Amino acid sequence: MEFIDYVLNNYIKDGIDELDDRKLGTIITNKYESNIDAERELGDLDTIRDVFVKFQKHLYFKKLVRRIKI
Repeated sequence: MEFIDYVLNNYIKDGIDELDDRKLGTIITNKYESNIDAERELGDLDTIRDVFVKFQKHLYFKKLVRRIKI
């Protein structure tokens, strides 16, 4: 999904603060220019927030699994 790729690239480039839920509005504006454009692409704002949060759970779970295996 293009939105997740965008968030992930920002995370890699700018660090953990990019995953702060309070930045979601800024992320949406930077990527799509408006909430309306984002909703056209991704669904309503609740759906976008859900994707944003679930992606992070998946990301952190993978990190945890890697640490346990080491």
